[in-house]
Amino acid sequence: MRKLVTAAVAAALAVLSVAAFASASTHTAPGTTISFVAKTTQFAQIDLPPAGFGQGDQVVFHDLLVSQGKVIGHDGGSCQATFVAKGQVPQFQCVVTFVLRGGQVTVQGLLNIANPASFRGTFAITGGTGIYKTARGQATIHQTSATLATITLSIIA
Repeated sequence: MRKLVTAAVAAALAVLSVAAFASASTHTAPGTTISFVAKTTQFAQIDLPPAGFGQGDQVVFHDLLVSQGKVIGHDGGSCQATFVAKGQVPQFQCVVTFVLRGGQVTVQGLLNIANPASFRGTFAITGGTGIYKTARGQATIHQTSATLATITLSIIA
């Protein structure tokens, strides 16, 4: 279960990174929808006491943001288990910062992850810096494997 949850969180974060990049790097008009792929390059689990998967445990990750076969940025983030109960799907609070040409974009949200290699979720674009200082909207994530995700970013402004 722990490996499954870890993989799910990594996938979710990869998707988040792709969504943030899409909103920040394409200079699109409000109402634009953009899709990208995120590839996880580093992933670590932090198991807080007591031993074993439980509330407060975290995953920390780094992703490369890829569009049409080219790296367009990277991200860093973490997800913390906020709800863990036997027989129920764990819930994670995730925060990711995407580094793009011209600035950074941040996303966050709660995500239920039953299968880390195949899940969907929605996150809020919470802000940005530089040319992305007014970034907002939401990212819909589709995790397609333990290390790859596609996202659809709906840019409001």
